[in-house]
Amino acid sequence: PVLCIIFLETVASALIMKTMPQVNIMSIGFGVKVLAGLLTLTVAIFAIEHAATEEISAVCRRILDWSSSL
Repeated sequence: PVLCIIFLETVASALIMKTMPQVNIMSIGFGVKVLAGLLTLTVAIFAIEHAATEEISAVCRRILDWSSSL
């Protein structure tokens, strides 16, 4: 996900640079790229945490079901 967002940001920066040459996009491009990557990582971490929590609880339920059947 981070690579895709960085690619989209690069394409957007290139379009801005081509359409408005008076704007110095290179001076702020690095900061924007870093912020976009960090925000994407933050969202990805929360999504992974949600999926991992569901999976861990499902595994714990299966272990309890299996241990009660013994």
